[in-house]
Order: sequence, then C-alpha cells, then structure tokens
Amino acid sequence: MAIETVQVRSGEPFEITLSEPVTGGFRWRVSNIPPEVTLLDEHYAPPDPGPLGSPGSRILRARAQAAGRYRLEFVLESATDPRPAREHRVEVLVA
Repeated sequence: MAIETVQVRSGEPFEITLSEPVTGGFRWRVSNIPPEVTLLDEHYAPPDPGPLGSPGSRILRARAQAAGRYRLEFVLESATDPRPAREHRVEVLVA
C-alpha cells in the first residue's frame, strides 16, 4: 500500500493525483473518507502523448472542514475483478 502525506489549511481545497492505467478497465475508487473531509470533484486526465498504454491520472479535489489528522483510502479496481489491484492511503494534516 502506498502512503502519501498532505498538509493543508482548514477550509482550503487540496488535490490528490493517482496514476490510473488506461487499459484493463481499472479505476480508482474512494474506499474511506472521514465525515470532516468533503470530496469536491474528481476527473480523469488522459496521459500526455507518449508510449502507447501510458497511464493517465485520476485527480480528486477535497476540502477538510476542521483542523486535525485524517486518513483517506483509495482502491484501484477493475470491473472484471472484485479484488483491488492496488491500495493508496493519504494522511491529511490540517492546520
């Protein structure tokens, strides 16, 4: 499991960028988000021109409403396989 730490101020939006394969139908899904953190938006950004099959990015924007330490968890899933291919955790430190 990959772990990332993000430091932000209370009420300010922040972004999380996850590499997402183009092939195989894989997509990142939020598996855990605390109630103090609001997911504002998410979208897929295709890869820059490069080698065939280069991954794009899943970009998620969120905002924490109160100071503290929060854990967000994501899983990379395929529509054809119920087991997560990868997991990613983000520790958000909010001042």
